[in-house]
Amino acid sequence: MIHKRNFAHAVAIGVMVFMGAAPVSANAILRDLDRSGMVQGDVNIMMRSAASLYSEGRGKVGDEVSWKNPNTRADGVVRIISVEGACVTLAHRFRPKGAEPARGLRTKRCLMDGIWVLSAP
Repeated sequence: MIHKRNFAHAVAIGVMVFMGAAPVSANAILRDLDRSGMVQGDVNIMMRSAASLYSEGRGKVGDEVSWKNPNTRADGVVRIISVEGACVTLAHRFRPKGAEPARGLRTKRCLMDGIWVLSAP
């Protein structure tokens, strides 16, 4: 069994390592995800799916990708809602364990020195 504190710590590390995030921005996302019912595997799949939209630098407003974790039945959609310079803002809609209604989260990534960094949305 994963304890809540260990899960929160694992998500924070995963978010910061995957996105090169500053701790303050990662903490806000961590709080939202911790309350969402998502598990680490769900978060990993959602973040990898999101990165597939912008990592090549070709993402445009309206581009989206669906994701699903067959192990937990969690699923969702990530959509680019704005592109400004070297930054993209993403809208995440997800259903932990297939639950209704879907939950939402917005994130922003900016390309800095070749690395996509989490920024305040």
